[in-house]
Amino acid sequence: MSSTVTDGIFVTPGDKIELSGDAGAGVADVDGALIATQIGVVTLTDGSVTVSSATDVPRLPVIGDVVIGQVSRLQNKTAEVKILHVEGKAFRDLPAEQLFGDLFVAEVVNRFLPAPGDAMRKNDVIRAEVLQTKPIIKLTTKPKPRYGVLHAACPACGEILSPSDVKEDFNVACNRCDYTAYRALADDYGHGFFEDGNGLDALNRGGERWNSDAEARLSHDGSRPYLSPLADYRRGSVHEIPKKFLSRSGGGGGR
Repeated sequence: MSSTVTDGIFVTPGDKIELSGDAGAGVADVDGALIATQIGVVTLTDGSVTVSSATDVPRLPVIGDVVIGQVSRLQNKTAEVKILHVEGKAFRDLPAEQLFGDLFVAEVVNRFLPAPGDAMRKNDVIRAEVLQTKPIIKLTTKPKPRYGVLHAACPACGEILSPSDVKEDFNVACNRCDYTAYRALADDYGHGFFEDGNGLDALNRGGERWNSDAEARLSHDGSRPYLSPLADYRRGSVHEIPKKFLSRSGGGGGR
């Protein structure tokens, strides 16, 4: 049977809290009664009853947090991102209901983009800012140069893609095969964290029109060429791997 506690008292999950107020962090409203859901000390602040945890709890992203995530799924208008870490804060696991965030196509890069998959691919690692936490987490990679893709592998052969300025709107290239593409690059792409950045976000050409070759590869009329390397092949792209790489034993990208 649960005990009854008041402000400033140490509680354990299931304890009934005899205070009037709204259920805050660590507290649940069960049939009109406030019940502790975690171990800690009860606090009443501005009409909100909370339990301050006495132990480490899962990290809860808040609006304005900068997160590192991995693209887990691409849809017509959104990219689903698995949040790996909140930048600048001690590492902690995230609760299951806040493990993923949605990146809407209009929040990817500052230029016309039919689908998120035209500027990132599944498994790309990105840096993004939290715009909203409820009812779902919403992300953006637009406001700052340091937001965007940090790490990307060639979908054709697995090699880590390098930034490229050889051709406009094809800002990444594979050094193993002839794959070239567009990514919404963070200014420190390839580094993970570089305070001053490398200015690589300029290769995104924000606000500019696509050149004709890039325009032809965008996801027009519901087509989704970003879902697999085979989709690139069907659209006429063939990525030849030089014989010097084919003769090597073993596999794996990024070497």
